[in-house]
Amino acid sequence: MSYPTYDMNFADFQGRNWQRAMTAEKFAKCRDWTLNDWAVALTGEVGEFCNLSKKVSRGDLTLDEARADLGKELADVLTYADLLMSKLGLNTDEQLSAKFEEVSERIGYRAERVATPTPGDAK
Repeated sequence: MSYPTYDMNFADFQGRNWQRAMTAEKFAKCRDWTLNDWAVALTGEVGEFCNLSKKVSRGDLTLDEARADLGKELADVLTYADLLMSKLGLNTDEQLSAKFEEVSERIGYRAERVATPTPGDAK
């Protein structure tokens, strides 16, 4: 099955993410989840990322072999973090921007807009 590719910002993502969680039949059991339930789901995804990272660290996989799966796990982490934001009635885009600015001010960093983010080199 082929899925469409969406060009989304966090505001679009948050709306679609919450709507999917609340309406998709496969997620029906999630509709009554508490904050704790969502937090446990988020923790599970973080654990899956950490397990892959551990396998890279101990040499079972190279970073290149694990990179795509690591990205998928981090996407799951972001998805559940966003669902927690929605459950709390918070706007993910606003919260990320505010926190980025707060930390930037605290560490004396002047954030400048960049057209295309440059990913760092993972080691």
